[in-house]
Amino acid sequence: TKEPTLNFPAKGGDDMCVVTSSKQTFKNGKPVGHPEGVPVEFSISGAGFKVDGGGQVTVDENPNNTARKAVVTVKQNESGKTLQITCNQAASTVTYEYALTANSQTIQFVALGETKSLQIVSTRQKKVNGKPSGGVEKVDTTAQITGTGFSQTSSETSNGENYSIVAAENKAETANNGSITITQTGSNKTVKVTLTQLAATVTYEYTLTTDPTTLSFAAAGETKIFGVSSKKQKKVNGKNDGSPMTVDYTTVVSGTGFTKGSTKYSVVADANTGAQRTGTAVVTAVEGGKKATVNLIQLAGE
Repeated sequence: TKEPTLNFPAKGGDDMCVVTSSKQTFKNGKPVGHPEGVPVEFSISGAGFKVDGGGQVTVDENPNNTARKAVVTVKQNESGKTLQITCNQAASTVTYEYALTANSQTIQFVALGETKSLQIVSTRQKKVNGKPSGGVEKVDTTAQITGTGFSQTSSETSNGENYSIVAAENKAETANNGSITITQTGSNKTVKVTLTQLAATVTYEYTLTTDPTTLSFAAAGETKIFGVSSKKQKKVNGKNDGSPMTVDYTTVVSGTGFTKGSTKYSVVADANTGAQRTGTAVVTAVEGGKKATVNLIQLAGE
């Protein structure tokens, strides 16, 4: 052969092995007649290469970014002589097109805390010489989360990751903010999802009671006291937070012969010389609008 090497482009193609195969008869060391053609057989070794019986070599597109080669062995019938033709194929340009998406850009949580799902699609498409090759592949991701009370776990899906974002209860009276950043392995592409949590719902439960609810006075007159329980309980997200706190109150006494004593929980009844008389002591909390009434009764005078 005058062409011991065949070169092929990365995209593939074909070429012919040009071989001259002949035999010459000799008698007493001298050639007799003309050379005669002798058939040959072709075989080839090397991934992606094929050769037919006529010596045409065909090669597919090179799927790799490295050059590859094959060797054609030409065997001469009758003599068994062989020669080899080297086939070289240029490397392809192999690239990957990456895609990274999230099913949400913002996730909001209630103040009580909850768990929500974030679905990430992370894939890549192999391209050989600018054309898609094979199917879409899943690509791993990593996550970094920021913000007080936020945490995450992950599980694999067929085309990415499923992240479970957990928000603990927010007991603050301000909103809680954070984020989760997903990074794609290989491309370093990122997608950032904002995390927001509502501020806690803070309320107060007020109670106001008196003990007793009725005071009885002698006709001669006297001073009596009554017990008052005026409290408020702080509730965060509907649950008690801390111990009850004392709430101040005022007392208004009404009724003939009755006046408020030296303290806001005492009542003075003057001497009564007439019929039984009644009145009230109305206790009002300075917060919450709660009221309680103590009924006042004084015996008739003689």
